[in-house]
Amino acid sequence: MKDIIEKDKEVSRRELLRGAGVVAVGAAIATVASSPLIKTAEAKGTGNSFGYKKLDVDKVGWAAYENYGKVFCAQTVVGALVGELSREVGGQWKEYPVESAFWGHGGITGWGTACGTLIGAGTVVGLALDDKKVAEKVVNDIMAYYAYTNLPVYKPEKIVITDIKSRSKAETPLCHVSVGKWMKKENVKFFSKARKERCGRIAADIAMHTAMLLNQVADGKYKPGHSINAKTYGITAQENCNECHGKNVPTPPTQG
Repeated sequence: MKDIIEKDKEVSRRELLRGAGVVAVGAAIATVASSPLIKTAEAKGTGNSFGYKKLDVDKVGWAAYENYGKVFCAQTVVGALVGELSREVGGQWKEYPVESAFWGHGGITGWGTACGTLIGAGTVVGLALDDKKVAEKVVNDIMAYYAYTNLPVYKPEKIVITDIKSRSKAETPLCHVSVGKWMKKENVKFFSKARKERCGRIAADIAMHTAMLLNQVADGKYKPGHSINAKTYGITAQENCNECHGKNVPTPPTQG
């Protein structure tokens, strides 16, 4: 009799645990269902993107420029574009954590690699477009614009930090070389108001150029303007490696 009672207790215990498991799973499903993680269908994208509507390029530029110094290059570009997209598209853009891009400043926490404006621009393009092949071409064109344009082009109606005189062509997406060339031309130090002003204006340039290209995609008028460097050189590269590497440039093996 005692054995039967113990068996009955064990069965009851298993049923209780099984029931608790069902409740726990049900609670977990309910929690996930209410989570922002599955709100893709509510956004105006198609599930693979947050969606995009044409933006006012001037508004984007001013937002990027005005906020530089409060937050730096990557975050201010993300913030300018996402801010406008939050108003125009809504959905997931309203929930995107703009501050998560804080680390992109100074070529990634001051390491002088790719300019933070490019990191910010690429982040938004990747979220805005479904077609990742087109998105990659857009980012490639933004990189080329940064490298081969005399920047900054942007001239604010109201100067936030200080006035500057010079423009320079970086011929590279690298923060270290880009800012260094401009500093030499303007004859200023890195921790100067002039250099901060320059980077704020370049943030505006890149945010505006990104919005312009995305607007072209939205209109069905976008045509890639720059070739893919890896296809051109047979290795991931930029066109002015010698500025940094001298004779120690990594090269692909001889073909044939």
